[in-house]
Amino acid sequence: TSTRVFRLIMMNVFGEGLPATSPESEQGANAALTELEKGLRSSKVGEQAEAIVRFPHLFSQYPFPILINSGMLKLAELFRQGSNFLKMCVLRVCQQSSHHLDKVTSVDELVRRVITVINSNDPVARALTLRVLGSIAAIIPERKAVHHKVRTSLDSQDQVELYAAIYAANKFAARSKTFSTDICPKLLVMIQGPATSLPVKLKLLPIFQHMHHSATTAAQVRSACLSMLPLYPGQSFLLVALRTLTSLATHTLVDIPSQVTLLLEHLTKDPRQQVRLALLSDLTLLAREDTAHLWTKENMEDMVMFARQTQCEDSMTRSISVVRDILSGGGVSVYSTELGPASPILSLCEQAAYSSQLVVAAMGTELLTVLACTTAREGLQDLTGEAVLAIESLCFLVSSGEVAGSGGMDRKTQNSFRRCLKCVVMLCKQKADCTGQFVDILGGMLVSLGAETNLTMLQLVMETLAALGSLRSGVLALLVPDITQLARELVIWPDNKQLGTTMVLLNTLLLQTLRGSSWPESAKECLQLTLARLDCWDQYRLGRAASRYGHHGVAGEVFGEIAEWAQSDTGYCWLQGLSLLSQAENTLVMTSTLSLQERLATSLTLFHRAMSSFRCASTASSPLTFQLEFVTCRIEVVTVLSCLVSAATSLSTSPPPAIAAALAAQSRDELARCGRVTPQLRKVVRQLSSCAAGWVRLAETSFDADSSSLALLAVQQQVMASTATWIEMVCLKSPLQGNIYTDTEVEFSPSLPGNHQPTVELADFITNIQSVATSFQALANNPSPLAKPISHLHTTCLMEVVAQITSHPLPYPRFFYQSLQQTKLKLAITPQPRAAGEPVAVNTSQYMAVKVEGVIQRAGGVRGHPREVAGVVVQLNCSMQKAQEKSVKSDSKVENTTTNLEQEVEPHNDFFSSQFLVPFPSPGLYTVNIDTAWKDRQGLSWRTGAKCNITVKSFEDRSNNSRTVARA
Repeated sequence: TSTRVFRLIMMNVFGEGLPATSPESEQGANAALTELEKGLRSSKVGEQAEAIVRFPHLFSQYPFPILINSGMLKLAELFRQGSNFLKMCVLRVCQQSSHHLDKVTSVDELVRRVITVINSNDPVARALTLRVLGSIAAIIPERKAVHHKVRTSLDSQDQVELYAAIYAANKFAARSKTFSTDICPKLLVMIQGPATSLPVKLKLLPIFQHMHHSATTAAQVRSACLSMLPLYPGQSFLLVALRTLTSLATHTLVDIPSQVTLLLEHLTKDPRQQVRLALLSDLTLLAREDTAHLWTKENMEDMVMFARQTQCEDSMTRSISVVRDILSGGGVSVYSTELGPASPILSLCEQAAYSSQLVVAAMGTELLTVLACTTAREGLQDLTGEAVLAIESLCFLVSSGEVAGSGGMDRKTQNSFRRCLKCVVMLCKQKADCTGQFVDILGGMLVSLGAETNLTMLQLVMETLAALGSLRSGVLALLVPDITQLARELVIWPDNKQLGTTMVLLNTLLLQTLRGSSWPESAKECLQLTLARLDCWDQYRLGRAASRYGHHGVAGEVFGEIAEWAQSDTGYCWLQGLSLLSQAENTLVMTSTLSLQERLATSLTLFHRAMSSFRCASTASSPLTFQLEFVTCRIEVVTVLSCLVSAATSLSTSPPPAIAAALAAQSRDELARCGRVTPQLRKVVRQLSSCAAGWVRLAETSFDADSSSLALLAVQQQVMASTATWIEMVCLKSPLQGNIYTDTEVEFSPSLPGNHQPTVELADFITNIQSVATSFQALANNPSPLAKPISHLHTTCLMEVVAQITSHPLPYPRFFYQSLQQTKLKLAITPQPRAAGEPVAVNTSQYMAVKVEGVIQRAGGVRGHPREVAGVVVQLNCSMQKAQEKSVKSDSKVENTTTNLEQEVEPHNDFFSSQFLVPFPSPGLYTVNIDTAWKDRQGLSWRTGAKCNITVKSFEDRSNNSRTVARA
């Protein structure tokens, strides 16, 4: 069990949850391709098939053009000569490797080898060829010869070949504007002709969704499909035709109102339930955010009317979902929706929210919540009270137990309750005044749900309470007795898979609620009982939560205890480092037992010990870059604060000498008459600026960090920069500054990246820094003559500021413990030396073409964390390391041997390529360094890219030199 626990910790921290590296990656791309080529040449069909199916994995491991081009050509040759079974295996490779096809450079040769099979007498071979051509349509969209083969194959009398031709036509129509326009008349003749069977027509219809390149063609397709709907009222044809028209309308946009009207007409007239559900799915596609505004008021009224009249549960829930999506995307004012007492949409909300069917009630409650939030944003009628009553009614229905069976609540009930709790969070984000009311409602459900055998519903309630606690500080304070009582009851439960997670969530609520306040005895007892029951993994999760909420004393004890159970040196060093780090942070806030200087000195010692442990825990595959840089920045912060305290005390320990005034007049620096404190404070200002730059560099290398972690880093940077500015404005005020601080106010209003809303713990930290700004402001406005230029008033203020900054615990970022995604870059540089360690040779009279290819690798991306690489900036730096001795003596002209080039490229399918022409004018040994930076979709630059270098040896062409001398 302990081995499994620490495997979870390693996966969570070091990213070892990524797919394991195959043996081929150790051999290299060429060795792996050679091994597969042996399998392709085997005389046994089984070995050939095994080699073929391994190509997609090889392409994923080494997605570089030289390997993919070579591999695809070998597969094309095998496709030309192999059996139908091997042809089918090659087809599967082409379909699975669609993202890598654009890296094929020998496209003509690939098509030539494949298309020769189309002339075979075997219809199955011809069908496989058509499907392969359709699979590679992305790289041959405008090949007229291929278009002709696909077009003629549509007249085939063999069913297998005909279906393959339809597949290829669908692929080429999606890629080629010319093909879709030219093939449209033929397809219309086929689909309208009586000789074409119904199954073939059903396969031909989806091709028409790609006929949106021309307005005339789209109108012809729409007219033909509409004319065929009365002739083929069958369910299969009707659904395929309407889905095709819906997809076509989403591209043309001008047909969306008429398509919505058509769907609503069939929805109200067709009594078949399966047809209605399919029509509602099509309406959902047209109710997205980018198309919702194209609905008319009449369409909205018809949709609401159908939802009110239908008796089927599935139809009602899906129709309510359509209305919800429309309101979310288009708003209320767009449709001039009436919200009076007799409003149809309010009647629908009331009818659904108070339905006896739980699923319908959940959907109605969500619709009413969306309507209330939308009207609040647009300044219309306040519907918050109605939404609160609906949510309270649904919570009472769930907690009463009437909807639960004998085995507990089923999955449908849990999903409905989860939807209800999302409404709670949504409404509280819009109306913060409702938070306390919902805390009372959900707090009353804790005890009742704690008696359930299945703890899923209880976990949902606790997650919602944690979300509410992050919106408003102290809102969960009244629930502390209920939480501790429930924890005592759960401790004596028998072992359960959900028990550990539930107890961690309960203690997380305590950590969140008691942040910055003293712990009552009941809460301490609850924490100790819980830790005694939890395993090491759950204890680690609890310690991680304590660190993130600023309870570093609790985190230090938890990490120190589970470090003794570590199964590896890496795990032990990581946990021991966390324990020392938490002890260092906890020492800073021990204001009642240690003096300020003792706290700073002791914490610095612990920080350095933690840094040593983290360095021992780092490995080549998991270097812990962010953690080490974060601790380095914290050490710099505490160091500069310690220097600030020393500088403040130096005014008393080392007062200015008697000749200070004369020295000040001589140097024309008024502050020089204050003695040693002046240069020390100026040094502290420079150190604070350096700390701020360190936090900026850390943020620029944290591409995979979540928005909350980036916000914390931004706040830390602005704290250091603002403190440096305030010291210069208030304590180092001098006539030499001029008017540079005239328009600068002593206030702290940090700007967060992406307009991020700070969490409660970060907001408390910001409030503490704002009080620091207030202290500087009070000193700046002090009219006393003793406050100029540097006096004991200033040094006392600085001591108080340092004490105030260190007394507030720093909430650690989530990215320190957990990464929501992992993004890496693999580079390949051309040319490469023939043997490892040797330089690349180049003539001084020539330019060397340096080709940089890169592949972006992603893992673990989640919804809500959409940061992606939109551009890559490739920087090349070439400099001479060692000049050739003879050329140094003989050359009188000094050549420029340093080259700096930069190029920005946009990755396609996670691949990019760039080329540079680099001169090497003087003979000698050069180092070419390649550095990369990323750009996201917002245009922000991230210094997280990979680095590599090659060594180049430049030489003179002596034959050309000798000829030149001979002519002279």
